[in-house]
Amino acid sequence: MTLRRVISIIAEHLLLGISMALLIPPVPSMEGEEYSFIPMCIPMLVFLIASRALAILREEETWLGLIMKAALFTALGFAINFRVFF
Repeated sequence: MTLRRVISIIAEHLLLGISMALLIPPVPSMEGEEYSFIPMCIPMLVFLIASRALAILREEETWLGLIMKAALFTALGFAINFRVFF
């Protein structure tokens, strides 16, 4: 295993961790205050796609897998956001 491959794997997991951290919706400071899902969704998807793109470059992921994971990740984020605010 080369150093470049190890760095790629570490970067992939860091980006995936950041993406998962962005799934957690912000806590409202006032009662009844709601936050939109879209401002949280865009950076979350950017980090997820960057993580999976590194896996594609290492030939451990396919484009179809990336699309499926992005769709499922978005659905999970929407479900969490819906559960928290409604």
